[in-house]
Amino acid sequence: MQKTDGRLNFAYIDPKNVDKISLKSDNALIKESLKIKGFSDIFKIVNTPEDQIDKGVFLFQDKKLINATRGMGVLMPVIDLLGSLDDLMFSELERVSFLKYFVWDFTLQGYTDEQIKDWVKNRQAPKPGGVWAHNEKMSMQAITPDLKVTDTANLFRLFYSGVCVGFGFPEHWLGTFGHDINRATAAEMNDPPLKRMEKRQERVKNNIKLLIDFMLVQAKKYKRQTKNGMLKEKTSPAGQSPIN
Repeated sequence: MQKTDGRLNFAYIDPKNVDKISLKSDNALIKESLKIKGFSDIFKIVNTPEDQIDKGVFLFQDKKLINATRGMGVLMPVIDLLGSLDDLMFSELERVSFLKYFVWDFTLQGYTDEQIKDWVKNRQAPKPGGVWAHNEKMSMQAITPDLKVTDTANLFRLFYSGVCVGFGFPEHWLGTFGHDINRATAAEMNDPPLKRMEKRQERVKNNIKLLIDFMLVQAKKYKRQTKNGMLKEKTSPAGQSPIN
């Protein structure tokens, strides 16, 4: 907000440019001031529409402890599980590619090491559909790798379930395998996440209401309202810096 006549410039400050957030010493629920990188001024934080602030900013946060100055990202609860799930998927792709490989194994009975080396130098791998003839002292077989891995479907489901729990969503919201899920159980699982989303919508609504109410209080304070309650001038458009 400009320190002039009550006009508000609505803009957005990147969280990475916020240097420090201070809470009120006797009440951690109240955010008191904010410092932005590159500016020496300390900006007051608007908490109620009636706050007597000449130059300040709005600060909206989510997913944080009461006495914390920073919130957590949406992916924070599941970031480690997502990384593990990503590693698992790529390792499975590599395993599948290895299973397509094979080697020719020749058994040469009675051959010395030197004879085996000479034999290998003068031979090539059999061609597909070719004919190979040998006596009773020689045998040949194609060997494919057997990596002896466990069933990765259960392991994938374990990580996947952890991601769903971290987000607070049932599995069928993110795409499920269909195990133990039917129409009735799926419907029962919908209520908790929907309630959480409604609660978050309410917080966003209150944030927008604070912006509008504060603007109206400032307009009244600086007599920028008409008798009909309309503003004499519009607020400044988004994109302008709130720091002047």
